[in-house]
Amino acid sequence: MCLAGRTLLMSGGSRGANLILLAKSDTPDRRLSGTIHTAAAAIEAAGGSALAVVGDVRDEASVQRAVERGVAANCLWPETYIATDAVKNILGGEAAMDRSRSPEIVADAATTILERPASECTGNTFLDMEVLHDAGVTDLSPYGGAGELEYDISVDRPG
Repeated sequence: MCLAGRTLLMSGGSRGANLILLAKSDTPDRRLSGTIHTAAAAIEAAGGSALAVVGDVRDEASVQRAVERGVAANCLWPETYIATDAVKNILGGEAAMDRSRSPEIVADAATTILERPASECTGNTFLDMEVLHDAGVTDLSPYGGAGELEYDISVDRPG
C-alpha cells in the first residue's frame, strides 16, 4: 500500500503521510488523550508533515467546495467498538475494550480506500470490515476482540 505524494484531509482524527487534520477538538479533555494539535505534533515527530485545522465537516458548503477541487469525501465507520480511550473511559472500561477491535482495522480500511482515485471513489459510506472483505481480507481475528464483539451503536447487527 503506497500513499506517496498524496495529502490527506481527515476529520475526527485528533486522537491519533502528509496529513491535514480537521477536527473540532483543539482543547484537552481529561477523559480523552490528545487533541488535534498533539496529533499533528506526533506526526511531525515521526518524520511526517501535518497541519492542524480546527473546522466542522457539518458545514455542507465547505465540504462541497473541497469536492469541487477534486477532494474525495467519504465516510468510514467501524462495525464494532474500536479499542480507544473513548471506549475505555466513557463506554465501559476494560470490559468494553475486550469487546473491541484494534484501531488497525480502521487504519487498514482507510488505507485501502485512500489508494483509490479520488475521482472514482467519493460520496461513499463504508464500514471497515466491508472494505477489507472487498479487498480480499477474510480473517478479521488479527484485529482482536477477545470474546463477543460489541457492535457500534450506529451499525445494525448482522442477521
